[in-house]
Amino acid sequence: MRTVVFLGPSLPADEARAVVSEHVSWRPPASRGDVYRAVKGGATTIVLIDGFFRNVPSVGHKEVLWGLSEGVTIIGASSIGALRAAEMDAFGMIGIGEIYRQFAGGILTRDDEVALLHAPAQMGYKPLTEALVNIRASAARAVQNGRASPTFVQRLVDAAASLDFDMRTWEQIYGLLEFPKESASDDVHAFHWIRDDRYNQKKRDALEALAWLNEMSGVGTRSTFTFNDTWFFSQFRRAEDNPLIRNLF
Repeated sequence: MRTVVFLGPSLPADEARAVVSEHVSWRPPASRGDVYRAVKGGATTIVLIDGFFRNVPSVGHKEVLWGLSEGVTIIGASSIGALRAAEMDAFGMIGIGEIYRQFAGGILTRDDEVALLHAPAQMGYKPLTEALVNIRASAARAVQNGRASPTFVQRLVDAAASLDFDMRTWEQIYGLLEFPKESASDDVHAFHWIRDDRYNQKKRDALEALAWLNEMSGVGTRSTFTFNDTWFFSQFRRAEDNPLIRNLF
């Protein structure tokens, strides 16, 4: 069995390698065509965790559906993988983790819940902003532990959600909350506790997906749908299968 994992800022590479006991082909965050090429390259299992978007075409739904129709096991978690799994679990994609479950259940609806700004590959894709799903999880834990009031954490989450993902830092959120000048206020203490003891839901879900690899049987999925090879997907495949054409775009 050949397993391909698309991983970036959700989990440091050294921690990921410590979890998976079998041989894995580690790949950077996926973009359009990467899942298709992994299947063409012989992958029988694909774990989609991180992926590019905005300035780079994101992983296409159609290439995932094609991979599923070819009997490839495709798992999604944590970031864009959780999004795609929630959109395509009815077709056999396997979603893992709390973020996937919240998207699948309609609790989360915004794509930018998992988005963040990160450093380049040379710096290990280190996150430079905070994902909204992590802020929500951290705020919820603060209420559960009696460290913050529900009213305050709602203000905090609303402030974070109002920021574009590439500006979503704790410093920016603090500025939006307009705290009173008294630095000893309960809400200020709550903010610092949430920031300093923040909960990384994306990392947890990525680890859960990788741990699942050690338990799975390795048998490919059996598609329960008829794949519709549209003209657009045929053109996509033609470009992907011909490097001379692909490099033009």
